Amino acid sequence: MKVGLPIGLPVIVLMAVGLARWVKTPQGRAVWDTTILKLPIFGSLMRKTAISRFCSTFSALLRAGVPVLESLEITKETVNNVVVARGVDAMEEGVRRGEPIAARLVSQPIFPSMISQMMTVGEETGALDSMLQRSAVFLDEEIQRTVDSLTSLMEPILIVILGSAVGSMVIALYLPMFNVAKLVNAGGS
Repeated sequence: MKVGLPIGLPVIVLMAVGLARWVKTPQGRAVWDTTILKLPIFGSLMRKTAISRFCSTFSALLRAGVPVLESLEITKETVNNVVVARGVDAMEEGVRRGEPIAARLVSQPIFPSMISQMMTVGEETGALDSMLQRSAVFLDEEIQRTVDSLTSLMEPILIVILGSAVGSMVIALYLPMFNVAKLVNAGGS
């Protein structure tokens, strides 16, 4: 009699550990973040979350009187996404060259055009922090609507899955009883 773990379980654990370590490397993190952003529904959700975090953090730092370059540097560290951080790097480089803050944002495909337009208006009116805050609120509302709709879509799917699991258990419990009854009836004839 063989005793031991199935081979598949240790392989899956090793692959998960290897993936987790690879994602912690700069190259792995870049590939991971890029892949996550390309996912059909969740990619858009992650993109909006990272950009909302960028807008709210940058707005709070500007409102607190932190210089723009230092604000961009701090914000880059808080977005938690390499692709968005590269966009912030491009903005920072443009500001160092004397360009308007939103000038480089247009060339970054990760940022929606609405954000660059809001930042441009904010720069021109001197209310960049409030425009960024409005953008963050708008994105947060969009994120909440998306999560709510995903939740409402998942409820029927979970009901079907749970119903199938319960049905399978019931069949697994009663099927042996029916087989025993057949054997008893066959043996009595």
